[in-house]
Amino acid sequence: MKILVATWGLPWKNNKGNPLDPGWESSNDTMGWQKVTYKWKDKRMTCRTDLPLLASSIKPDQTLVIVLDTVTEIFRDTYTVLLKDVENLFQGFLKTIEEKTPFPFMNNLQILASPGTGTYNKAHFKGELLDFFYHLYYCLAIYLSSMPCEEIIELHLDLTHGVNFMPTLTYRALRDLGSLLAMTTKVSLSVYNSEPFTRERSPESVLEIHEVESVQLFPSPHFNMIEATNLRPLKAPSDLSRRHSNLLETWATEARFSRSLSQVRSKQVIDWINCFCSATMNGIPLAMLHFRIDTHGLKSYLEKLTNLYRDGITLSRANDEVEFILERQYSFTRQFLALVKTWIATVLLEKIIPPRIHGDQTYSLKDLFKLKNGLLKRDKKVEATVNLELNKLRFLKSKRLPHWIPYKDLMGHEEKSNREKMREKDLRNFNRNFLAHVGFESTAIELKTDENDLLIRYIKGEPVQNRIREALEKGITVTR
Repeated sequence: MKILVATWGLPWKNNKGNPLDPGWESSNDTMGWQKVTYKWKDKRMTCRTDLPLLASSIKPDQTLVIVLDTVTEIFRDTYTVLLKDVENLFQGFLKTIEEKTPFPFMNNLQILASPGTGTYNKAHFKGELLDFFYHLYYCLAIYLSSMPCEEIIELHLDLTHGVNFMPTLTYRALRDLGSLLAMTTKVSLSVYNSEPFTRERSPESVLEIHEVESVQLFPSPHFNMIEATNLRPLKAPSDLSRRHSNLLETWATEARFSRSLSQVRSKQVIDWINCFCSATMNGIPLAMLHFRIDTHGLKSYLEKLTNLYRDGITLSRANDEVEFILERQYSFTRQFLALVKTWIATVLLEKIIPPRIHGDQTYSLKDLFKLKNGLLKRDKKVEATVNLELNKLRFLKSKRLPHWIPYKDLMGHEEKSNREKMREKDLRNFNRNFLAHVGFESTAIELKTDENDLLIRYIKGEPVQNRIREALEKGITVTR
């Protein structure tokens, strides 16, 4: 699977007409991007953008062009209509290119308009600059997760036409997401940038496209702990915050974090998310399954949050300086990013081990080997550690264990004695041992055999469950 992503600024001069007007492209005076000859390896193409040349060489299965919603200068009553205007403007520009330049990949090309900020000729866009990054990360996560399962994913990023913060934040989002996907799939990232065009250069100038990076992405899922008592993926004025709170309670109930609405607590949801993310980041298979998040419930929650964010965008007529003002009443927080990453991890996990019916948290040794071979195989250090611990458990399959027995009671006498002394001397050893043994700490799990396999689960009860959560929190960095 090959995916080409490009960041684009403004290809035309806003005060020189509309790309959808007949005959608009007939004069260079309308264009910000001039026709030049781009060169990539042994190929050349004269065009206003390097995208057709790169696409003809890479032959992507999908192409995504990222633009800013700030390119429009026409007041609209709703943000939905404004976004449609932006998409139509770029589709019109692409059509003028397609008419004169071979571009066989137009059918698989999408325009993604992300939120921008700043004051322009006819409009003032109010909001947080990082909303571009959080919104883009979410859209890329949805976009990439919808792709067919492939053994190899090639990500190609062209930064030639990106402006201001777009190239840096797009590169950051794509690389981070690629590192998550690399847990199960071989993912490569190639980054391109052409030589700059200046007005002093002749139209006959040749601008060479350079590959500035080509790397195989290492599976390095990085999560931050949500250190807060309330889950607030959106920052909102106080009069709007209640709608957000209602969304949280609805999702928490649907995701079965509690049995009834009256029992829902935001802190409970946060703890569960933190434990799942820490288990994923540190390669702790049983904890990944024990603390797994409901994939569909979380996706629905994210969709409702982004809809709420969009519904909170207002447009109003302005004064003589600008024609209209666009104001975003909500802004995304780092907690929103944490939830998007969590959702991606749950999607990857669900492809390997489907969720249990009615929340059963008992798993077989076969399940854990399957998870190790599917989700942890590409990080060889993690895979080797998990493999060592699972093989220790494999020797217990031959024992007759009709009832649940703590793992510590099945260990050799000397090892058991030493472990108990350590635990009594310093309770902090539990945290260390839990992480060092990728969750298979002898006082944390219990075992039982059935006819075909060894069954494993974490010991029930608040004392052990609290120690497990505390150990997992030690293995994840903090975000506020």
